[in-house]
Amino acid sequence: MTEVSRRDHKRWIDFGRGSSILLVVLLHVSLWIENEFNGGSPAVWWLFSEAMAPIRMPLFFFISGYLAASAVRRPLKESKARTIGFYYIYAFWTALFLLRLWVPIPGFDEHPSWPSFILALVLPTSFWYIWALAFFFVLAWSVERLLGAHSVWLTLPLTALAFAAPTIDAFFRPLLERPADPLMFGQMSANFVWFFIGIHGQKWGQTIMNHSTGPLAATLAMLYLAVALAYVWTDAIAWTRPLLAAIGLVAVATALPHLPGRNAVVNWIEGVGKLTLPVYIFHIFAISALSGLVKLTGFSSIISADPQLYGAIIPPILAALLAWVSLLLGRVILASPFRWTLSPDWLKAERQETRGA
Repeated sequence: MTEVSRRDHKRWIDFGRGSSILLVVLLHVSLWIENEFNGGSPAVWWLFSEAMAPIRMPLFFFISGYLAASAVRRPLKESKARTIGFYYIYAFWTALFLLRLWVPIPGFDEHPSWPSFILALVLPTSFWYIWALAFFFVLAWSVERLLGAHSVWLTLPLTALAFAAPTIDAFFRPLLERPADPLMFGQMSANFVWFFIGIHGQKWGQTIMNHSTGPLAATLAMLYLAVALAYVWTDAIAWTRPLLAAIGLVAVATALPHLPGRNAVVNWIEGVGKLTLPVYIFHIFAISALSGLVKLTGFSSIISADPQLYGAIIPPILAALLAWVSLLLGRVILASPFRWTLSPDWLKAERQETRGA
């Protein structure tokens, strides 16, 4: 049996969140390669990202719910950082992300309508996971007040909602005009259950970790990969993802107590997990800028000439670079007079608990 110490507990939280956000960065780089340059069969990192899709955000939201378990039982006014704070950060960076489309650049003159711009500030779009953290917390807090000890039973309808996510996504995605990003209510529907389980599943997670063994962790990891690869190669319908997410979360909880000792890579992933907000925000800006730069300089024709090769080489290198630069930029901003863009002083009371959540 592996008893999880307080220090180890903090490590798996940071490593888990860091891993999920790095998988998001890799997904977005791979998606950029596929959409911009690849007209043929998908490149290897896109297939890998597809295989990780069922666990990527469920892991992040499970951990976020896990960390919010005590806060949902306190008065809402004590959780400003988790509510109005996250929404403020979402609205600020979404506004900047959309305003970039009005910058006069030759060949890039498309921008959203003002109604789409305003809706993107109040509904989940590009930076939807930040919006979701606030929304999920308020919903979970409300359910706790209404149902008390019986609130755990909401897991059942939320699971049904997760299975319905593809249908919800198909309905909401087209509602905002291009080039505004689509509404992400499908992703919201798919992930609320994992946030909620995180709130109510602390003992469950602790029990799994305490009874974890190396062979069990390896077996569950291989089981997830086998089922996920079958899901990708057979083009399985998207509503099977909740089942894969459940397998993946158990596999991750079993594997985390067996993290390797301190080394540069593990420390860096944990560092990303401590400060996920800037990594998530800035890498999206960076990919947008890179997309325009590649088109303007003519490099797009080089990548398009062999998208399989470049699709195998570019994503992991570029994803690591973007994450590193974004993390560095986030630390610089938080130490500067501009920290209000990521962590305003009026949220100081909870900043240490929720920073990077």
